[in-house]
Amino acid sequence: MEKQIATELRKLLKDAQRQFLSLHNNFPGKQPFSGIVRTNALPCGSGSRIGGIYPTISRINHSCLPNAHNSWDSASGHENIYAVRFIGAGEEITISYDHGGPSDERRRHLKDAFDFDCDCSICSRQLDELQQSDERGREITRLDSEIGNALRVLQSPKDCLKDCQVMLQILEEEYEGSPGVHLVRLYYDAFQISIVHDDQARARALCRAVI
Repeated sequence: MEKQIATELRKLLKDAQRQFLSLHNNFPGKQPFSGIVRTNALPCGSGSRIGGIYPTISRINHSCLPNAHNSWDSASGHENIYAVRFIGAGEEITISYDHGGPSDERRRHLKDAFDFDCDCSICSRQLDELQQSDERGREITRLDSEIGNALRVLQSPKDCLKDCQVMLQILEEEYEGSPGVHLVRLYYDAFQISIVHDDQARARALCRAVI
């Protein structure tokens, strides 16, 4: 990988090379190019093993309560950034690097993968508020697993949809009324449950809600 990256790097203009080399490397050592890629690459699609490095987007900082979301557009071959809540003039644009869960799990992942201690607005909450947030994080993870259980979807679709409703309320509270991409995923899960059971009316309503 290091040799391949070095070969591709030599093809770039000097300014582009400098932009790449100026990116943070959380894995210093004998393979600096690979370390920069591991630290800064964004996947080209959900679950993709292919990632891209961007001179600007790769510098966007993390927040557990982000105001934007990154999304790969396979048709255009571009990585896009979409606002998920109002962003005021001069406000920093942030995306999420973590995969949810309680604060201790998020912070451990961020420290291991990116070498920083998160002090975002969620992680900086007062102790009692942070404990409540952690409970919500654990419940979101549990509900997500239950909603995605294929056997349960087939046998107990109404229970799964009830879980979607409960999760919606928790997401609204945890993300201060702007769940962003979490909300889209939840509506998509509910849409899939409805389609599996040929509930076309509910599926259409869910589509309209997302749009």
